[in-house]
Parts: sequence; C-alpha cells; structure tokens
Amino acid sequence: MTEADHQYGASKGADHVPGWRTGFVKRFLWLGFGAILAVLLSISAVAAVLTTSDGKPQTHWNRTLQPNVILGALDSFTNVMLSVAAANGITIA
Repeated sequence: MTEADHQYGASKGADHVPGWRTGFVKRFLWLGFGAILAVLLSISAVAAVLTTSDGKPQTHWNRTLQPNVILGALDSFTNVMLSVAAANGITIA
C-alpha cells in the first residue's frame, strides 16, 4: 500500500475518505438548486413587473423605483444566480 492509500483511507473503504458523505441528501448540490430556484422566481418577478407596468403612463409609475430600475436589478440578480448555478454544475461535470 502506498502513502496515498493510507492518507485517504483506501484500506478502510469509501466511508473513511475525507470529504465523502454518503446519502443523496448530503451530497445534493443545494446551493446550485437554490440558485436555479432563485432564477425561476426572478423570471416570475420580471413577468409580474412587465405585466403590471404595461400600458400605464409614466405619471402612474413610482418616481423613485421605476419599472426599468426594478428590471435592471432583477437582471443583475438573475445573472449572478445563473453564475452560481453554473459554477456548482461544473464541480460535478
């Protein structure tokens, strides 16, 4: 047996490898899943903003938080969450 075998517990089986967790729930990429969920919620929020602001004159919009500002913030948030999801997906690819 080599030094690496002893270091990673090859003689003890997979249960003793550092960082390895058995079970689906423990190994599931919750951060990536949460990021995808956040993207879907953000898309829903974009649709809601577009639907509620459609056809309304600018005089009826909130002066401090206009629809284009909300859409810009949601777009930035969606891009960050997509990056997080992609980074988590790359770790298992």
